[in-house]
Amino acid sequence: MMYWWFCYLLYSLTMISSKLSIAWFLLRLTARRIQSWVIYCASLLSVLAGIVFFFVSLFQCKPISFFWDKDQPGTCIKVDVIIALAYLYSAFSVITDFTFALLPGFLIWNLKLNTRTKLALITLITMGCVYVYKS
Repeated sequence: MMYWWFCYLLYSLTMISSKLSIAWFLLRLTARRIQSWVIYCASLLSVLAGIVFFFVSLFQCKPISFFWDKDQPGTCIKVDVIIALAYLYSAFSVITDFTFALLPGFLIWNLKLNTRTKLALITLITMGCVYVYKS
């Protein structure tokens, strides 16, 4: 159970860092101010949700070791609260994933390419939406 607890923590940190990495990459490609603001807002949402998930996962039991060692005295937050938080975090994650998957299509549309090439590129890049749907 201790490893499961560590997985909670590492998952939230990994998701924060990967989404920030994608956001920083997309910021380099933006041409309009509104696109930058969309990226900033999605990043902020992702980071805040990840930090909340991290700290709730970290301190869900008092003492922390009670999560994996039930022989000692301690208490944990109700499982229903943890499940609700996981659903909420997943909803925020889906929102930011869709934002980061669809935004390159808008970025490509502004390039000086013929329409057929733009549509082909947009189709390839927005296939990230299929990943979001699958996850």
